[in-house]
Amino acid sequence: GLEPSISALAQPVDRALTPEDVWTTMYHHLGIDWRRSYQVPSGFEFKSVPPMVPILPRGTPIAELI
Repeated sequence: GLEPSISALAQPVDRALTPEDVWTTMYHHLGIDWRRSYQVPSGFEFKSVPPMVPILPRGTPIAELI
């Protein structure tokens, strides 16, 4: 019929967004700078964690929601 298939509905219409884009948008509205990094405490038990950890490693606020 005329109904679009489920697979057609699952495709981005304009551009693909990521969960990080949603998080950066929320952080923006809360006044949190998502580009900031935090220093991991020296006694942190997981040695595989780098000394500086970003709030979010990637993502861009969704312009239509700002």
